[in-house]
Amino acid sequence: MNDTTTYYSDSEINHRMFGVDSMDEWWSANTTFFLNEEDVRDKKMLLMSMLSDVQEMVNRGLEEEARQTLNRAKWMISRKM
Repeated sequence: MNDTTTYYSDSEINHRMFGVDSMDEWWSANTTFFLNEEDVRDKKMLLMSMLSDVQEMVNRGLEEEARQTLNRAKWMISRKM
């Protein structure tokens, strides 16, 4: 029996799923200067902005970028909201 299971590092998984090497680094880089961590309204505005970006990506045929941006938005909802 031939085992064809492919194993990916955390960085490879993050890059395939989110388009970045580390979601924690992405979060820090994108929220340090403008996001009040305690204010849910700031997080909602960031999510709405990301979803608007996804709409434009889909319109332009950038399916992979749209998928990764949606995954980042879902990560944010599950971890930061």
